[in-house]
Amino acid sequence: MTTVQVVVVGSGYAGSAVAKQLDALAETDNVEVTLVDRREHFVHKIGALRAATIEGWDEKVLIPRDKLLKHGKIIVGVVTEVTSEAVKLDSGESIPFDYCVLATGAVNRSPGEPSAGITSEKDLRDYFSKCVAQVKGAESIAIVGGGVVGVELAGEIKSFYPDKAVSIVQAGPTLISHSQPSLPPKFHKALNAQLEALGIRVFLNAKAKMDLADFGSEPSVVGKRTIPLSDGQEITADLTFLCVGATPNTETFPSEWLDTSKHVHVDLQMRVLNAQGEVMPGVFAVGDVCALAENKMAYFANQMVSIAVKNISALVKGKTPSAKYSLHQSPSDLVMVVPLGPRSGVMYTGFTGVLGPFVTTLAKSKDLFVSKTWGDFNGVAPGQESSNGFALFKVSVVAAVSVLVSVITTRFMQTPSESV
Repeated sequence: MTTVQVVVVGSGYAGSAVAKQLDALAETDNVEVTLVDRREHFVHKIGALRAATIEGWDEKVLIPRDKLLKHGKIIVGVVTEVTSEAVKLDSGESIPFDYCVLATGAVNRSPGEPSAGITSEKDLRDYFSKCVAQVKGAESIAIVGGGVVGVELAGEIKSFYPDKAVSIVQAGPTLISHSQPSLPPKFHKALNAQLEALGIRVFLNAKAKMDLADFGSEPSVVGKRTIPLSDGQEITADLTFLCVGATPNTETFPSEWLDTSKHVHVDLQMRVLNAQGEVMPGVFAVGDVCALAENKMAYFANQMVSIAVKNISALVKGKTPSAKYSLHQSPSDLVMVVPLGPRSGVMYTGFTGVLGPFVTTLAKSKDLFVSKTWGDFNGVAPGQESSNGFALFKVSVVAAVSVLVSVITTRFMQTPSESV
């Protein structure tokens, strides 16, 4: 039997999940998975802002990939080009495929997002150490950008360093203003109240008059400066973070596969389309690279992964793929969980409405999914290698409550299981 070659490009949340699930097909369908990424370690972005704020969290967010696949292989390398037939690397190697999954994600400008050139474990640890040193050494911190990343960063800093002055500058009329669909006023009221309680200043409808060239390739500018705002106000900070925009990592893909925002054209079977809307045989895409009109969230990406895996599995078995992704565009589909440090945060779903710090802490804020994510990579998070009976009991109780919260907040969003 001929081996079916599957290449997964990118090992973020979606890429790692799709590679792991397709790797299981090796036991029944003679599939060989090759996962390609520029880094040896997975960077757990959900916890990366905390790693950039306090010492010791770098070891929690840098997760080895060596246990992810049981049958396939992982290649650490830089992709230079993807065609309809092969993935090409900077080493000169060309990897042909029968099926390819594009899962390169998007990059956000923030301290929780090491630049693409920072690839080794040592350099990643050095990067987070530098960020922590900058935060610890600053008395006043300005965060330019009031999306989810900017808000969470402000919450992390103020939670661990309550004496520091922290400000958020947001060009729009509300924080987290780009949600699709829009978040309700009650969410913003609850969020603003918690930020005020933490002592975080928020400037809305105000653009920071700064030269972005000052940042270079870094997410921060160190040094005391007065920042004029477009509304006539000004703030003074000795550390300024830039937390704006999300750019899809698609520069190595054919331009005819991309829309004007550089996202990948896909249909609801997660198949890649060209500019004429024609299916590119054997090429799929999942996660933040996809040109789908909905929020970019790990939960939604996991649903895309499920659809892509089902359809590739069907093709491998000689069947017609039929699984289709359901877009999350209704207000009832909306979910947003915004931690503000380990003990605060706001959560909203179309089913439950606004939920406060207690539920948000159990669902996300305290652990930031570190334990779960290490488990996804078939590993154990640092500090959990051994536990006494009482500690295990506490973990079990928290886990049980977290599962209950998860069921409440995601059951109504779950798309029906589809057979292939």
